Amino acid sequence: MAVVLALIGAVSYGASDFIGGLMTRRAGNWSVVAVAQTAAVVSLLIVLPFLPGSLSLRGFVWGALAGVGTTIGTLALYRGLAQARMNVVAPLSGVIAAVVPVVVGLLTGDRPSTAALVGIGVALAAIVLVSLSGAPEEAERPSGVIEGVVAGAGFGLLFIALQRAGSAAGAWPVLASEAVSVVAVVGIALVRRYPLAPRVKDLPGISAVGVLGAGATVLYLYATAHGLLSLVAVLISLYPAATVILAAVVLRERSTRVQVVGMFCAVVAVVLIARG
Repeated sequence: MAVVLALIGAVSYGASDFIGGLMTRRAGNWSVVAVAQTAAVVSLLIVLPFLPGSLSLRGFVWGALAGVGTTIGTLALYRGLAQARMNVVAPLSGVIAAVVPVVVGLLTGDRPSTAALVGIGVALAAIVLVSLSGAPEEAERPSGVIEGVVAGAGFGLLFIALQRAGSAAGAWPVLASEAVSVVAVVGIALVRRYPLAPRVKDLPGISAVGVLGAGATVLYLYATAHGLLSLVAVLISLYPAATVILAAVVLRERSTRVQVVGMFCAVVAVVLIARG
């Protein structure tokens, strides 16, 4: 059950990120994140009465911390997807998001298998390889390495915090996470005077970003109730695969051979870590 929920969540995250990247190129990352997170909150308020679980102080606190990770990760990811190449930013964020929970687990007493430890090493190699772009037409475009790493760290925090919230709270920690993210993004944008109002014709697409992302997060939370953090986190971190595939099909983005090797290593790393 945990594997199925995590993989469906990965597809949902990947589709959300792809649409989010496209919308950000048209409306700006602050506007997209603010509206998308608001749409996520609304969708969660609609479905929460039909889901098991009740809000607790523990769930709220960990959910709020997850919201910090969501804010950091989403802003960095959408900035990268809009200004750099999707097939660099997305895999990088996925690998980092997979490795961070494993590292935290090691520091807090987890003892993963040898395969998982090897997977961490392969993931580091993947980060280097997928960050290299030899395409001449991309010479003047940002690589997206920094955005990918920061996004992955933010999502790693999200995964860890939601797992710590526990399954008894149901999807309430996800609502707390999305609400904190909305407040943070809107507050920062108002202080910095960033534009937040997108065009009306962009609202359906941006709303879809939030709904897909919230759905994926709920699936992840329930998956952690049936499986280990190290397993579920790396499985849902496969989301860049969907993003890269959509970028190749829709945008005709082409990867260099080195990047292809890097993405293959990323997949191998996720599989190895999942076995731990």
